Amino acid sequence: GDLVEVRAGDSVPVDGTIEDGASWIDQSLLTGESQPAEVCTGQLVHAGTLNTASTIRVRVAATGARTRVGRLAALVEQSSLSR
Repeated sequence: GDLVEVRAGDSVPVDGTIEDGASWIDQSLLTGESQPAEVCTGQLVHAGTLNTASTIRVRVAATGARTRVGRLAALVEQSSLSR
């Protein structure tokens, strides 16, 4: 439930909802899409994505292994161990 300020050029450190501001987010780590997507108040952002345009404030929903990218990393690790 904490608020995190993510400045332009910074990676988003958590999964959460934008409480204040609007920006463009590079989600290529998660989606493979090469073009940044426009985001604004009320929209979800995910850990590991890159804030490219302006400062946003994000209400924290998940951190660490509970984030979307954290869960993906765990799945990849499990998959590699099962071979």
